[in-house]
Amino acid sequence: MRRQNPPQYYLDYAWEIEKYLNPLPLAAIYCLIAFSYCALVALLFAGLVYASVVNPTAIVITMFAAIALVPAIFLILAWFLRPDDPLSSHLSSLVEMWRNPITLLPDVSTFTIMLFDGEQIGMKIAFYYPSKNHTPAVKDRLYTCVHTALANSFSGRASAPTGPEIERAANAALETLALEYSIPVLYMEVEEILTEGSETQPSVHAPLEYLRTGT
Repeated sequence: MRRQNPPQYYLDYAWEIEKYLNPLPLAAIYCLIAFSYCALVALLFAGLVYASVVNPTAIVITMFAAIALVPAIFLILAWFLRPDDPLSSHLSSLVEMWRNPITLLPDVSTFTIMLFDGEQIGMKIAFYYPSKNHTPAVKDRLYTCVHTALANSFSGRASAPTGPEIERAANAALETLALEYSIPVLYMEVEEILTEGSETQPSVHAPLEYLRTGT
């Protein structure tokens, strides 16, 4: 199950971005920005001269040169301001974003499974995954896949499963669902196992759709 929060590939993104906060990569980015802007101004000036819009006089050339060099001056100042310069601040915010844990909301459902000896048990399970993925399609698919996995795993035995056994039985279904809907974090916790003798057990005659408590 995808328990790691934030996921490893989020941490990999943060590490890749963080490399650009080192002095050499940061200087290369600043130089590239300054060179690109100067080249753009030079192309604009050449185009205006070719179209006879401006005359290449000393004053005009000086004016365009000053325009081309202004961003370079600001970039040099930004270099000396690091790590409080705009580029470093932006990269740092991206690193922090990828390293922050994802907010997870529980989706609680109760499943009923009939064992080999005819005893019916209920399993109250909380599924944890991002709130943006709490859609009707995901909820229905999650319930169907997990119920099928639990029925296939435990309907042939005579004793109630333990919490770790339930998690292992549903692990493949959760992984498949996470891949299908691109869910970065998805795991389950068994909150309660109800047997026919339990006072809080669900009715053995209730249809499965009424046993689901997740919304």
